[in-house]
Amino acid sequence: MVQSKQYEQGATVKHIQYFTDIGNFNMDLRKTIKDSMAEQQITIPKLARRIDCNHMTLYNYFAGRTALSADRLEKIMDVLDLSVS
Repeated sequence: MVQSKQYEQGATVKHIQYFTDIGNFNMDLRKTIKDSMAEQQITIPKLARRIDCNHMTLYNYFAGRTALSADRLEKIMDVLDLSVS
């Protein structure tokens, strides 16, 4: 029983690290997108129109309240001429 409990705790630590890494990636991606928007003088409403999306969806994404689909992120990256490297 003790070994099982230790395994569960170890798995929990791994899960926390995984979600922390994803969270950090998402924060970095949001910052990269926002920086590119500022550089190109593209507002959230303007970006929303270009990717055919409700502007509140983008406001919520940038506030960290929601995630965006891969399709929407790809459209944003295309509009802003960004790439994942």
